[in-house]
Order: sequence, then structure tokens, then C-alpha cells
Amino acid sequence: MLEKLAAVEKRFEEVSKALCDNEVIADREKYSALMKEHKNLLPVTEKFREYKSVEKGIEDAKELLSLESEDKELSKMAFEELESLKETRE
Repeated sequence: MLEKLAAVEKRFEEVSKALCDNEVIADREKYSALMKEHKNLLPVTEKFREYKSVEKGIEDAKELLSLESEDKELSKMAFEELESLKETRE
């Protein structure tokens, strides 16, 4: 599933790049079709990017917790962040 989402994200970036091309802009039919595709891909891409960001945050929080820091406040904050991110991921 993540591979499919990555493919959607890649296509979104391709479409976004194509929409900036002067030749595409000059071709109203092609531009219109790409705009519709862009509009359809945008919500999926945004959610996938949000998911990746949450996964990165979870990874970072786990790494911070594994450092065995003497700073109890920092450990507490990392644990709370980890729990919050896990809920967001669900």
C-alpha cells in the first residue's frame, strides 16, 4: 500500500511540474486535464505526506528515548510526543 501511495505522490509531483511548463500552459485541453488530475491527487498526497511526517516523528521520539538521558523532563516530553504521534497515526 505504501508503494501505491508513493507512486501517487510521484505522479502528483510530475503533474505539478508539468503544470509549470509553458507548452502545457499553451495547450488548454492538456492543461485542463492536468489540473483535474492535480486536484484529484492533492488530498491523497497531502495525507500521505502527513503520514510520513508522523512516522518520522515516531522514529525520532523513539531514538530520543533510547539515549538514556538523565534529563527526566526531556524523556517525559519524548514519551508524550511518541504517544500523541501514535494516536495521530491511527
